[in-house]
Amino acid sequence: MGPWERFARWYDLDQGGFDEDIPFYQALAQRTGSPILELGCGTGRLVLALACAGHHVVGVDNQPAMLAVAQQKVQAAGPQMSGRIRLLPADMCDLDLPDRFRLAILAVNTFMHIADPQEQGQILGCVFRHLAAGAMLALDLFPPHPDLLSPGAGEILLGKALNDPATGNLVLKFVARQADYARQILTTTFIYDEVDAEGQVRRTAHSFPLRYLHRSEVEQMLQAAGFAVEGLYGSYDLDPYDDASERMLFLARRPG
Repeated sequence: MGPWERFARWYDLDQGGFDEDIPFYQALAQRTGSPILELGCGTGRLVLALACAGHHVVGVDNQPAMLAVAQQKVQAAGPQMSGRIRLLPADMCDLDLPDRFRLAILAVNTFMHIADPQEQGQILGCVFRHLAAGAMLALDLFPPHPDLLSPGAGEILLGKALNDPATGNLVLKFVARQADYARQILTTTFIYDEVDAEGQVRRTAHSFPLRYLHRSEVEQMLQAAGFAVEGLYGSYDLDPYDDASERMLFLARRPG
């Protein structure tokens, strides 16, 4: 079993309640129209929210365990919703679909899970080829602030305490991070300790790299792929990007 298969069990319990970006993407989709492509769709949080607003969405992910959870949600949503959603097991780097999309989305740090800068550039080129003329790309990253890039060496911190409704067990999430500044990599480890009624603990650990990017680097990557950068924002409310911003949110257009 790979690390993401282990992580899929806890993903929605831990992060499924995040919805801060949904109004932004629904408004953007209303502006661009369908179809919409989400790369790295995971367990379908955003795919379902966009389909619920009436849009046709293709969700792509290379992790079968995450897509299996998304598929269960789509089926549970009923035939009207499932008719607007297509989920595909595929890699972002070599995606080859006949569709041409009006909007492509790389949400909440998805792009940063690609640790090789050359592959990151390939993904942007692949997205460009799948967009119709005049279509948009939304690219959501966390900004490379010094406080985010200076994790305590070796520190394991309690992130949150969760209650698993499926079992009634307490789940404690711990987080540790290590920085490789030369390669612009933050290696993050999530540790989930499931505590049963007798106090017995079952631990699941998952580590993954995040390659952070600086503003000028992203702009150059987008331009090299053929995009015209239309805007950079510091929040889902489209606040200006500055030193205090919580997000680094790019909107780029395929010219034409």
